[in-house]
Amino acid sequence: MVEKEKVNVLFLTLYPIKNPRHGGQHRANNIVKVYKNEGYIVKHLYATSSADCGAIDITETHLDNDCYIIPEKELEELKYETFVAEVKDHLIGLYLENDIKIKKIIIDIIENNNLKYIDIEQPWFAGVIIKIKVENPELFKGIHIIYGSHNLEYELKENMISDAIHCKREIISDIKNVEMKAAQNADIVLAVSEYEEEKLKKWNKKVILAKNGVANKKVNSYDINFASGLLKKDYFLFIGSAHKPNLDGYIELLGGALGCIPPNMKLVIVGGVNHLINNSPEHIHWNGINKDKCVQFYDVTDSELQSLIEGSSAILLPILSGGGTNLKTAEALVSNKPIIGTTTSFRGFEDYIDSSIKISDDRENFQALIRSFNKNNYSVRKNTSKLYWDACLVNFKNEIKVIR
Repeated sequence: MVEKEKVNVLFLTLYPIKNPRHGGQHRANNIVKVYKNEGYIVKHLYATSSADCGAIDITETHLDNDCYIIPEKELEELKYETFVAEVKDHLIGLYLENDIKIKKIIIDIIENNNLKYIDIEQPWFAGVIIKIKVENPELFKGIHIIYGSHNLEYELKENMISDAIHCKREIISDIKNVEMKAAQNADIVLAVSEYEEEKLKKWNKKVILAKNGVANKKVNSYDINFASGLLKKDYFLFIGSAHKPNLDGYIELLGGALGCIPPNMKLVIVGGVNHLINNSPEHIHWNGINKDKCVQFYDVTDSELQSLIEGSSAILLPILSGGGTNLKTAEALVSNKPIIGTTTSFRGFEDYIDSSIKISDDRENFQALIRSFNKNNYSVRKNTSKLYWDACLVNFKNEIKVIR
């Protein structure tokens, strides 16, 4: 009997990806699309904590997309002297590595799904996969492990964790070790930028550049004038998830008060970052000023978001920290709108910086660029065709074709 061709993939994350919202979900979703377009059957397994599962859409969980829930209390009492919320993903990884139930689930998937690839998006599932492989090497015959690095987590967490946390050094060292082992034990490593590519090659020579991209989005006819009743003025647009670096850059560069927004304009803020902003003392203190300067949208559809992008006068990218590359920068570039950003926001996109873009990492200068904004001072942007997902993931697509 001829053995059935192994065209199955086990795809591992710490979040659902069916209806992506933040950058990691969009990246994972588009990598899955590459697998499926090449003929692979993808089984998605993700882990989350009980405290976060309430935010998960129940429609996310179906036959090829299973959710494994970890009791939040278990994470709070795990290893370190204090619970550090900024590294919950790392704590989930430590929990999974020693969890008998998840091992049984993964082994069952391997035994019954004729796998060709195990794709670990971010390093958190790497520990348990490596342990299963060491304990059951025969199961991994013919299986290739792919590690998708979205950024260098140890560098990202270094900036996110307060120096007041006594175990900070230990946590950062542990995370770096997790990332190193994830890369060293993979057959293929996907890097999100040239910077990560260079670093990861110290741990594994088989690194493929797979940059963050954008989808070709369209506006539904009923969303063409989305929110036009509220947005009667020209507006700047800031889009961000509930990711702390988004808040930090916003507060540092725009300040708690939005006095830099010209009288003839507004600031539109879209996404989960609104929750962080509204709970920040700086913003609360100046709420009287900000409520007239700012319009907030907590959750919008892709069509509504695209309508807001197309209707904006300029896009703001006030990012001062964080790893990898900013997917919102790619989206801003393909919009052909003027951009006011930072050095960090254009990390990995330096070749696109021209007179359609203004860069500043200084609060006074950043606010001056906003205050004196004139769209006539910004040129039309150069070609951005290489920023779409198909172009960004072509090296990865070609690689899985070769191996198959």
